Amino acid sequence: MAPLSHPYPVRLSLRLAMAAIAAIFISSCDVYYDVFPGVAIDLDQPMYDVFGKRVKSVKLQPGRAAILQIDDPNQVNKTAFSQSGKPRPNKTVRLGGYFFGGFDQPHKLSQKQMEWVATHLDVLSLNSNYVIEGNPENGGITPEGVLWLKQRNPDLRYYCMLFATTLREPQFDPATMSNWVVEHKDNHEAYGVRRSTEGDLNHLMDLGNADYAKWFRNFMIKHANEYHADGVAIDEVMWNGYWGLDLKDMKDYNSVDQIRQTCYDWLKTIKTDNPKEVIHQAFWSEAQEFTNGVWGEAAFYSSWRDGTEYEVFYEDLDYRGIVNKVSEFGDKDETYIWASFYFREEELHLEYAVATYLLGKKGDHVVFQPQPIYDGGYPKNLGGYSLQTVMDEYERRKNIFDVELGQPLGEFYTEEIHNRIIWVRKFEKGIVYVNPNKN
Repeated sequence: MAPLSHPYPVRLSLRLAMAAIAAIFISSCDVYYDVFPGVAIDLDQPMYDVFGKRVKSVKLQPGRAAILQIDDPNQVNKTAFSQSGKPRPNKTVRLGGYFFGGFDQPHKLSQKQMEWVATHLDVLSLNSNYVIEGNPENGGITPEGVLWLKQRNPDLRYYCMLFATTLREPQFDPATMSNWVVEHKDNHEAYGVRRSTEGDLNHLMDLGNADYAKWFRNFMIKHANEYHADGVAIDEVMWNGYWGLDLKDMKDYNSVDQIRQTCYDWLKTIKTDNPKEVIHQAFWSEAQEFTNGVWGEAAFYSSWRDGTEYEVFYEDLDYRGIVNKVSEFGDKDETYIWASFYFREEELHLEYAVATYLLGKKGDHVVFQPQPIYDGGYPKNLGGYSLQTVMDEYERRKNIFDVELGQPLGEFYTEEIHNRIIWVRKFEKGIVYVNPNKN
């Protein structure tokens, strides 16, 4: 597809609202740390925390965690590849992400960045604003570039990024596709998402149109094959309605339930006899019946606590539900890009987010995507949607991302310690404690 800017006008209000809530919540929770002394936990044996300190006990404030290792992290082998060629051998935290290059301008992937991806990520999805350095005329990352990555790391899962609802000319052919668009009740093509004027090259596609569904299925298979991709990551499946449109103005649609069912039917069509994987943002069972995993945008904020329900991409989940979803996709060996927001300068917030991920994480393709909030957050900067930002964050926080705990020894469980419910998971070479309580 031709390069498209990311839908920041579309999800801007949602993202800004969630970021604001996170900031307020984290700030308010910080007050607790001066009031409540935290939960003291005595360890069965001395261990090392993620800061390299040997400890015999830990004290967890609300919204804090402890990732503890038996082995001295200063003595752990830091090589990127094992002898078998697998990147980041034994690393408990598996990394991955969905990245877009910029709002308007292509972002060149340097050879250094390509090397880093090949040696550090287990899942990768790039939109077409990323280009290989020296090959910008291709309008996106090249098939040769993807093949090179997968030769370097055969276990890498790569997903092309496609929009479900926006189709841009010349990919959109007015001669054959003019009846495949969303319309207002006055029979005019609707404005919404990226289409704002009559002459706009972006078109708002109707997922209920059978011809469009069949075309998209054939296109995504061809596109994924060309790019040596495992499948596609689809943005803008309009679960609760078409962004930028008022339901009462829409032709052929009368309710959100009808739109949701249309999305289910569309996914069923594009997955029928389709050898390629499809991942998208909706994680609930009906949405996943015909797909293969989740791009979990806004999957977790470091402000989230136990005992409260949070809206995670249109659905309410409490803390246990969030952790259970991590575990569920790992059990199926399906992809889950678990994107977590936290304040970049607050290392303890990152430890809390990673520890929550580790409570449920299984396999190598349920991956953690760092989403550090800084300088006002998205959309003032790309944060964790920028590959370079994630690379920089990894270098700053290797002590957390390179933690080596070995394999988990069973599922997570909860334990009452000093009248507080603490979440625990044991590993071959360590243990994770999380205190997600509000106070």
